[in-house]
Amino acid sequence: MHLRKREGTVERGILAILLILGAAEVSLARSTEVGNGGDAVVCYKHIKPYVQLFDLYEGRVLRRHEVSYEFSKQADRAEAIFAKLEQLSALRAQAYRRAYAEFSKQANFLLGVHLPDVKDSNEVVLPKGCEIEQMIIQLKPQFPGDFKYIVDMTLWQRLDEVNRFAAILHEVIYSEALRYGAKDSRGVRYLNALINSKQFMSLSEEEFCTSLAAAGLPCNYQEEQ
Repeated sequence: MHLRKREGTVERGILAILLILGAAEVSLARSTEVGNGGDAVVCYKHIKPYVQLFDLYEGRVLRRHEVSYEFSKQADRAEAIFAKLEQLSALRAQAYRRAYAEFSKQANFLLGVHLPDVKDSNEVVLPKGCEIEQMIIQLKPQFPGDFKYIVDMTLWQRLDEVNRFAAILHEVIYSEALRYGAKDSRGVRYLNALINSKQFMSLSEEEFCTSLAAAGLPCNYQEEQ
């Protein structure tokens, strides 16, 4: 009888320890979850230092998605790209337009900060002498006054207007991708580079649908519930 009581006490003690350890692991996971966001390729050591959105660099180097500079002004570029997107995916174009227009209101541009790496890029290549730096972090606002986006203003100011448009579009696409369980930004970067490339303007609806599927997104856009 005493032996059984002792065994029961030991089992309950082990169970309590396991529960405590499990709770600690969950707490640690939550404490290190810092959101999602866009990366910049920072090349300060080059003869001509520059900063570029990682999506555009990666798309050009890995997939030969040459960036289109036909519309180099941000407003003109947005109009041209969203007009083409409307031909391919009308509901998605409307949603992306709205999210793009809201970005500046939802972003907190900060000088003199270093944003932590959210480790969602899984990058394959980088230019020699360059580094990846976190430029934007996308968060789910928790409290009144919270912003959806935190932006490193120092890096942002070094981008040209083509890269600024692409940086915002990265966040817009990421917002949709997160609804479908995206674990990293690879699909987002692929789609963003494609949309900002010379090839995009000649894409057919079927080709774009294939690209959406490759990025983990449905052909038919679904509004967030």
